[in-house]
Amino acid sequence: MNIDGVHFRAPTTTEEEHKSNFCDRPKKRNYKQIFDRMPFKVKQLLPVKNKKTRKFKRNQNGGYYYEEQVTNETLPNLKFLFSNGIGFDSHPADWFNLFLPNKRTHKTHPKAVTME
Repeated sequence: MNIDGVHFRAPTTTEEEHKSNFCDRPKKRNYKQIFDRMPFKVKQLLPVKNKKTRKFKRNQNGGYYYEEQVTNETLPNLKFLFSNGIGFDSHPADWFNLFLPNKRTHKTHPKAVTME
């Protein structure tokens, strides 16, 4: 990337890019260091699955059972969605209002942008 005459390069380049012939061709660098890290684990509110059928457990009213479970995946924050009344049957406008609210409330951050 060339910004104001300064060439910025990633620490490694592809073989094709290294073999190409152009001005300020990048140096090929391959580092042998491997940085291993522990997987990121967090407790998240998730629906409970039946161990035999692998389907989500439901209560007698048809709602799902939830419990805190350990996961390393990126998942939606169900506590936040439930506290704002958002679910599977919510209108798309309700989802939109999570990110760009229609009106200010006492909870709205002073710097937040609203539709007002």
